[in-house]
Amino acid sequence: MEIYYQNESTKIYNGDCLDVMRYLINNGTKVDAVITDPPYNISRKNNFTTMGRSGIDFGEWDKEFDLFSYIDEVFKLLNKDGSFIVFNDWKNLGDIARYAESIGFVIKDVLRIEKTNPMPRK
Repeated sequence: MEIYYQNESTKIYNGDCLDVMRYLINNGTKVDAVITDPPYNISRKNNFTTMGRSGIDFGEWDKEFDLFSYIDEVFKLLNKDGSFIVFNDWKNLGDIARYAESIGFVIKDVLRIEKTNPMPRK
């Protein structure tokens, strides 16, 4: 893990997110926001081809990812009034929200981004 960028108020770490979060937690650091874009578990075989890609198999990293374990670390790292933002497939959001609430998060809103040119899925 290395510090990728730093100024008087910001540090950006380059490393495995779990390692970085645990490092910060162990050093007593609290943050105002955690913004995540974990694997969506949407990889699968199909007959769709585009952009030089066959199907939507993104690799092993997007298969059977544990959608919940990292949330425990986020909860420990955030300030009491901090924000936790998760980018994910809409089909996973209910499960993610229920898990987050079960460990103490308060879900205040869900924001939806509508892409004008998303990759089609069949």
